[in-house]
Amino acid sequence: MAFHVDEGSTAFWLEFVVKFHGGPGDIESVEVLHSGSSSFQPAKHNWGANRMLINTSMKAFKAPYDIKVVSKLNGHAVTANKVIPEFFEPGKLYESHVQLAYQNVAHSRVRIATKVMHTKNQDCAHPSHRIAGRQLQAKAEIDSG
Repeated sequence: MAFHVDEGSTAFWLEFVVKFHGGPGDIESVEVLHSGSSSFQPAKHNWGANRMLINTSMKAFKAPYDIKVVSKLNGHAVTANKVIPEFFEPGKLYESHVQLAYQNVAHSRVRIATKVMHTKNQDCAHPSHRIAGRQLQAKAEIDSG
């Protein structure tokens, strides 16, 4: 996975594109942690594949930047640590050493559905929860061979 810093980016406004991300499909969210900060800040969708981080505090962001990317389909999250350096150059591509995983989607859905429908709890009074959960588990067993 790599990050292309757009022209015009500064310590007060950072715009970038996540490139070459693997995994099954679209990106759910992108967050940025700048040096000296204790929490990630959401990068807003700007246009196309562009994400932006706008500084509303009037204090310059401090690089290097850590960027967390979450896959929409399976929820897999990776963090590229210090991927955009302190003295970044607008227009440059910065490569990371992380990649989104392409996990068995059917297995992920079963795990999520099982949790939501409480199929592990056989005392659940709602019959459709147990039936739907068993159907999803059976489908996953067929899909996974």
